[in-house]
This record gives sequence, structure tokens and C-alpha cells, in this order.
Amino acid sequence: MNETYKVPDIQVFERFFSCPLNYNDRQGPTITVFARQLIPFSKIEVGGTLPIICYLQGGPGYECSASPPDNSSWVKFFLDKGYQVILLDQRGTGLSTAINWQSLQALPSNEHVVQHLKCFRADSIVMDCEYIREALTQGRTDTKWSLIGQSFGGFCATTYLSLFPDSLHRVYITGGLPPMVVNPDKVYEATFKKLTKRNLLYYEKYPGDIVR
Repeated sequence: MNETYKVPDIQVFERFFSCPLNYNDRQGPTITVFARQLIPFSKIEVGGTLPIICYLQGGPGYECSASPPDNSSWVKFFLDKGYQVILLDQRGTGLSTAINWQSLQALPSNEHVVQHLKCFRADSIVMDCEYIREALTQGRTDTKWSLIGQSFGGFCATTYLSLFPDSLHRVYITGGLPPMVVNPDKVYEATFKKLTKRNLLYYEKYPGDIVR
């Protein structure tokens, strides 16, 4: 059931989408993906024409924050810029269909667990986004939307750019950009050097912690 309520200056629509568990088997089982749609209350009558930006949460495994959306500075920024904002609980998190020990224990074998978990990666999250974008923009002249990806959400946004670039106006990535190389070894090597340097600085400041 979709519900709506108002927080200061914002109309919030809570939406539940029935999405394929496995997009390679669209006739198979489905899961629920939850999203909050935020529209400035002063623009509610033209909400259907406002550009859309979808927030991809960090993690993986975190739902979108349940704190009042009017408390978020970045949400207010985009609403003031004339956007409507989509806050997505990525599949397996929050009010979307859960993935936890209870749901995995119900599967008949370890192989089934592996195949199930494969359906909760960035590519499936992006497919959910495409599914939701098509639903929200049905009948609109402009069917594209924009993304903002935080941490792991940046990895999802990069996957989105690879799979569906024509669905996007703009993509903002904050702190989550995968290495554009064959493998991440060079990135890890640089990280280890940085970690060693930081440890030496820490031990210089707190020498008692070396033994501890």
C-alpha cells in the first residue's frame, strides 16, 4: 500500500514496487523495493513534471536514512533547485524485501543461498532503479532522471552509467568511485602505504599503544 504524509514544506509519498528477484527470469519470484518520493509542497500540483533525482545509499546493506527528510541539507538543496527526490531502500534493506539469516535459512541448500545472494548486487540494484524510473516517468515527455551516489551508491551509479547511460541526465558521486582498471591491486597497494604512514603517526603521538 502506498501512503503519503507531510513534513514541513515537503509532501512525502511512500511507494512499494514489485520487482523481479532475478531480472534474467522476469516470470519468476518477485520482491518488494521501497522508495520515498519527496516533492516540495508548494509544487505538488506540478510534481509530475519536476525533474527527478534518485539517491543511492552507501553500504552495501544500509537502508536509506529514516530520519525526517526535512532535516537533510542535501535533500533541501535539490528540492530548492526544483527537483523531486527519490530515497531508495536498496533491495534487501530497510522496508524492501529483507535479506537476513532467516530468509537465507529458508532456502533448501547452500547453492540456492549463493544464487539468491547473487541477486542482491549492484547490477540488480540498478535494474530496480530502471524499473522504478520507468514506472515514475510513465506518460512524461522527459523520462530521464539524475542520480546521487554516496559511497557504495557511487559504485551503483557507475554501474548504472555502464548499463543505462541513456536513462540519465546527470550523475553526482560522493566518495564512492571504483577504480577504472583491470583489478584493484594498485588501489590496495596505495591504501596499505597510506595505512602504514597513518599508523606511524599514531604511534608517535601515543607510544604507549604500541605495546597495548
